Amino acid sequence: VDYWKWLNPNTIAIVTKKSVFHWSMDGDAQPERIFDRAEYDGQVQIINYKASADGQWLILGGITAGEGGTINGVLQLYSVARKKSQPTMNAHAGCFAHIKLDGRQEKSHLFCFTHKTPQGHKVSIVEVGIEKEQAFKCISDLRYANEQDFAVSMLADDKH
Repeated sequence: VDYWKWLNPNTIAIVTKKSVFHWSMDGDAQPERIFDRAEYDGQVQIINYKASADGQWLILGGITAGEGGTINGVLQLYSVARKKSQPTMNAHAGCFAHIKLDGRQEKSHLFCFTHKTPQGHKVSIVEVGIEKEQAFKCISDLRYANEQDFAVSMLADDKH
């Protein structure tokens, strides 16, 4: 086991070298493999795992050694409904928000993450579970006192 955490009051998420499992504490359930970890060139230390409010989107987050002593982030976004991962992203922290966007009738699922580009640190917000052309997208600068700093966790506030 490389990492584990309580996903909700009844389920433990377990991350191994190869796969991610959910283990329900209801009855005598056995751990269920949810998805396999994406291949990555180098060792990744897992530091976080999160699920969207409806449990249909999952983020596995880790860090790895970069060039010149830097620390790179690695995020793997997984769709439970599609049983498919996006390619891993060079991003440090991520979370989900479930909010009603202006002009929409229903609440939207937003995937939020921090990453570094040649132009500096950024925070991106992308709507998931909707056609790419219709999805809400936003990217903004993120400033740190030290350029070597990075986010290790994000928390969305669904009320504001």
